[in-house]
This record gives sequence, C-alpha cells and structure tokens, in this order.
Amino acid sequence: MQRSDDPVVRRVGRGVYPIRRARGFVPAPVTLPRSFPDVAGLGGELKNTFCFVKGDAAYLSQHIGDLEQAPVRDFYEEAYRFFHRFLDARLRAACNDLHPAYFTTAFAERAGADRLFALQHHKAHIYSVLAETGFAGKAVGVAFDGTGYGEDGAIWGGEFFTVDGMEVRRAGHLSYFPLPGGDAAIREPWRTALSLLRETLGPAKAEEAARELFPGVPPASIRLLLEALEKKINVVATSSAGRLFDAVSAFCGLCVRSSFEGQAPMRLEGAAASKAAGTYPFTLASAGGQLTVDWKELVEGVVADARRRVPAGVLSRRFHDTLASAILAASSRLAESAGARHVVLSGGVFQNVTLLSRVLSGLRKRKLTPLIHRLVPANDGGISLGQAYYAAMRVAGG
Repeated sequence: MQRSDDPVVRRVGRGVYPIRRARGFVPAPVTLPRSFPDVAGLGGELKNTFCFVKGDAAYLSQHIGDLEQAPVRDFYEEAYRFFHRFLDARLRAACNDLHPAYFTTAFAERAGADRLFALQHHKAHIYSVLAETGFAGKAVGVAFDGTGYGEDGAIWGGEFFTVDGMEVRRAGHLSYFPLPGGDAAIREPWRTALSLLRETLGPAKAEEAARELFPGVPPASIRLLLEALEKKINVVATSSAGRLFDAVSAFCGLCVRSSFEGQAPMRLEGAAASKAAGTYPFTLASAGGQLTVDWKELVEGVVADARRRVPAGVLSRRFHDTLASAILAASSRLAESAGARHVVLSGGVFQNVTLLSRVLSGLRKRKLTPLIHRLVPANDGGISLGQAYYAAMRVAGG
C-alpha cells in the first residue's frame, strides 16, 4: 500500500489543468511518443514527485511533498524503492536537478542507475511539456515560476527558451534584480518589493515610498534591509516571475507578510478586476545574446498607482495584462527569429488562470500554437517527467 494525497485541478478552457497529481491519477502512466530504455527523473526539492520511464510509459509518483523535512525524505526513499521494485526497473540513467544542495542531487548516487545526468530546473519544465505532447519541432519555451537554480548561479524564474527538436537553449529572461534574504523574502513580500523600489527609484526615494506603502513595517527594518542591499549582504540575483508577483501583491497592500506558500500571488490573482484597465509600459532589450524583459517601468507604474490609492483590483488587472503582454511580445520576437510557430508554457506561475488565459488568447491571435500541461502539473510536481524524458533521449541517442 502507498499513501497518497487528494488531487487538485483547475479548469482551463474545455479541459482540466493539474495542480497536484495524486489519488485517482497515480500510477496511470503518461504515454510517450516512442519507446525508451528504463530511466528515472528524481524531481525537485519542493512539491516533489519522481518519474520512471519504461518503454513508452512514464510513471509519475504520487505527490511526495517538500523534501526540506526529514520525514518527507524518508517517504521519498520508501516510495522510490516501491516503484523501482513494482516496475522491475533496470535503470540505464537517472536525472536530477542542477542544484548542488538538493536532497535529490545527493540521492542520485544511490538511485540505482548506470548513468547520471543533471538538468537545469526550468529546462526540465519545458521538457515535461514536450514529453506530454510528443512535440519535437521548433518552439519557444516560457518557464515562469518562483525559483530554480540557474546555470549561471543566479536564481532563475522568468525564463524564455528556444526549442529545436530535443535541444532547449535559454534565449531570454526577466531582468535580474537583487533578492534579499532568500526564504525570508518569500515569507515577507515587502522585502522583494523594497528591492524593486531601490532598483527603480534609488535608495532615498525607495525608503520614502516603502514607509508610505508598508506602514506596518518598522522604519528601522526598512533601513536595515536597504543597507544589506547596498552592501550585498545575503543577496542573490534573480529573474523570478514569482517574486515579481509577491512584490506587486505587497505594493497593492494585499500581502505584505505571508503565512503560507503562494499567498501573495493568490491574493493578487483573486483581486484582479474583471474589466480591462490598461497596461503599464515595459521594455524588451537584447544583451549578450539574450532577450531581456525590463520590469522597471512596470514597477514605477504600479507604485505610482498604489500611492494614488488606485484600487487593488485595478492594479492587479493592469499588472496581469502587462505581464501577459510582455510574455507575448518576447515569445513573438523569439518565434520569428527561430522560425517557430509553437510556444510551450510551464512553471508554477502559469497555474494563475487569469494570466494563462490571456497568454493563450494572445498567442492564438498571433497565429502561434500554445502547448500546455493537461496531464501533469505546471509546477514543480511535473519536472520529474521532464527530467526523465531528457535522460531517456540522452540514453537513446547514445
């Protein structure tokens, strides 16, 4: 017997959109476009699942959970051994996340595989959609989420890729900004908001705006964090779309401090007005062979509206529509240069149906075909499929 959580899905268009794939869906396999040698994808650190590929079937585990906790790690190993025996797997390879400190990275050494691969987090998101759909042509990939260890050591999370067959290359991203305090910034969205204020307005004006927008945050805490940002103490560069949602939620007064994961973006989505309210400006630029989406004008507009006491619902709708416009503009430009007509969408940010629906509609108006999840989650619960598919292709290709 294997324990399993209840599944969670949302409706998108005429189909379901998985949030958590669990009881009733597991262990039903995802059918792959061809048969492969036995391989495994070990998943990420949060919302973990693992995945075994056997023949043309990919078997994802039930929702394991967050591997930061020792009991969850024990459950992971127990469930992994069960699937390994149940499927009589003879693993030619296993694939883990690129992050060196993840539990699954260490576990890979005892996964029982002949070869080991490491795959960048957001590339795994893109490969998971390729596995689901069987698509093997040219496409643009968009992976927006909260966090993932990047190939340059930064924290990625607002990524654009070009896809050519089974080759996935980073082609663009949201402009980097300093993320102060790591997990503390996730628990207290005002911290990320202050960082964006500093990058947009400068330190002095940022402090003034923060005192006005976050009256519940002690002025001494604001000054201390500004000093940490200035001295780059416990600060890492990030392109995270998820943290951008956190910051805007704080600017709107919806969630300055969060008590559970995803609270800030959930409140922001829930507040979005039903009527279109215009958009904020943004800039697309090219640097070092990468397309960047500069968010500074967007943040400046949100902050100006917030200080004028524009209703949160209007701010939220403008932000959602602006981010959708930025995704569409970047995707269209990359698709044109790559000769692609398909756009792959993955990552936890696309669980936001308000954003997703606008992007889907916009892509179709531009005669671009969207490829989205229908069988596994867009969040980190689906990356094990992408890892396994990548490993399978690598083994099959020699």
